Amino acid sequence: MTNLTICIPTYNFGEFIGDTLNSIVYQAGEDVEILVVDGASTDNTAQVVKAYTDNHNNVRYELLDKKGGIDIDIAKAMDMATGEFCWLFSSDDLMCDNAIKTVLGQLDTRLDLLLCTHINCTLNMTQLGMHPVLDLSQNKDFNFDSLNDINLYFSSAVTTEAFFSFMSGLIINRETWHSVPPNTQFIGSCWAHAARLFQINAEKGLKLRYLHEPLVLRRGGNDSFAHNGLVKRFAIAIEGYNKIASEYFGESSARTAHIRRALRNEYSLKSFLYAKYLCYKNPELESMVHLNTLVEKFYCEAIPSHIAKKLIYRSTTFPLLSIVMNMYSLLKNRSA
Repeated sequence: MTNLTICIPTYNFGEFIGDTLNSIVYQAGEDVEILVVDGASTDNTAQVVKAYTDNHNNVRYELLDKKGGIDIDIAKAMDMATGEFCWLFSSDDLMCDNAIKTVLGQLDTRLDLLLCTHINCTLNMTQLGMHPVLDLSQNKDFNFDSLNDINLYFSSAVTTEAFFSFMSGLIINRETWHSVPPNTQFIGSCWAHAARLFQINAEKGLKLRYLHEPLVLRRGGNDSFAHNGLVKRFAIAIEGYNKIASEYFGESSARTAHIRRALRNEYSLKSFLYAKYLCYKNPELESMVHLNTLVEKFYCEAIPSHIAKKLIYRSTTFPLLSIVMNMYSLLKNRSA
């Protein structure tokens, strides 16, 4: 049994997966398994990966017989892996230099999960800056059996990556993962892996190590869930994480409030106004009714700042949005 498997679920990422594997294979020794689980891609993914399986004994390619979606593919990758720990990794992200060495030095069978950070990049991998996860500047262990630890963790969360939203930031103890069955109500939500970790926490308490040093370069501009429109893309996160929070912590708990706070750090009023503009411009793709529901859910607390933001959202008309968008476009073109 190897200590670590890099699990790469993929679907039609042939354009990028070669770069991903290049960033991994040179730093992965023979004892680190690299497992690509292909959810029945229709592009050149198989041909790209074959060049690596032909030249690297530790690279394994498993082609599934049908497209199941990211939740199914992650679960299958975890089932097929042989490592004691599995590093879930997106097939368009890159691994930082010495990332595997860093993780191998942090593996501890007493841990259930290692959570690492990343650097945001453009589509062509120009680095933009470190993405915040926890409001901490050093590594730290958390035992979620401890009320003090879990309160500190939730209050330190800056974004939903603290709540396991970013696949490439998760190194999971495989025995821990298989200690509970999947919660089937989250299959298809894109967050079944996060829900499973919260289920583990509910049953046995997670032992988590936070690694502050960024180990991943995250490729931007390549959101495979954005093809159905911006409103539905927002809904994946807002509805998905509200459902997880309600399921495991209750609708009005302090921990649910922290999860919603993390969401609000990721989606601003400006983003909702832009989505509203798109609803006016392209009503065949973008649903105003759905967006209105999301805004109500997002700013659900009866506090002055939420009331004010909902008022601004409701009162902003299409003519005003058009003026703002035209001015933004003009300024952007001038700066270019």
